Amino acid sequence: MPKLDKAKREKVRDLLADHIPWKSIKSLTGCGDSTILSVRDEMVRDGFDEDKELSIKLGRISAMALEKLEGQILDGDVKPRDLSVVSAVSLDKRLLLSGRATSRVEHVRSDTAALREQLADVIDVTSAPNAPKIAENGAKALANQATGP
Repeated sequence: MPKLDKAKREKVRDLLADHIPWKSIKSLTGCGDSTILSVRDEMVRDGFDEDKELSIKLGRISAMALEKLEGQILDGDVKPRDLSVVSAVSLDKRLLLSGRATSRVEHVRSDTAALREQLADVIDVTSAPNAPKIAENGAKALANQATGP
């Protein structure tokens, strides 16, 4: 099998760098999937940003799925189950790759008294002999103790 000429490989590389879909690259260059994948692998070894590529492609997928879903809803052909799943997953992955939140987690504690009792058994809460004492008026008195009257 002859090696692909350098100019054709560069053309594939340029198209991949511009995030052109593989189907278009195949029709523009006459190259097959294995050649495009080989060139892409070289690009990755040379530092090509795969996360950016995925983010762009997943953004396109979610946008197309949302457009089709919207069209089906407007036409009364409401069978959005498949498109909504594709859209949701694509959008979630796009958000994840861009560093934005994909979920919200809330931790709520209702009873901290039991936790305080458990910690009191583990942590020594007695003061050292020379430790400053906090007076009734709090931090101001503690500051006066440290600097003197």
